[in-house]
Amino acid sequence: MQYSAKQFIQEFVKFDEQSKYLEVSRQAFNNLPNSLKMVVLDCLLSKYYELFNISAKTYEEWFKQFSSKKAQFSINLTDKWIIQIAYGKLIIMAKNNGDTYFRVQTIEKPGNYILTNID
Repeated sequence: MQYSAKQFIQEFVKFDEQSKYLEVSRQAFNNLPNSLKMVVLDCLLSKYYELFNISAKTYEEWFKQFSSKKAQFSINLTDKWIIQIAYGKLIIMAKNNGDTYFRVQTIEKPGNYILTNID
């Protein structure tokens, strides 16, 4: 299972060492069996964010949210790190990176949208 997790990480995970910004395809991650998702997240969270001992129950709750139809939301990991779901991406990033990957707009249904840059 470790080998499969490492293969997935090499193929699908983008990581910026300087900002500790991690990005992975939400669909690719959701297609994994839950046991492999746990191993992948264990590897990533321990290696890059020094987070250990995430319970299976917590992972299961996250996986339900990741596979939901909600286009965007965030999950607090710690006081420093969040998991950000933004459309097709699963992102782990520092809370101080503007706090969100996306502007505060909630889209509950999949579809085609035209969003303009409103400042």
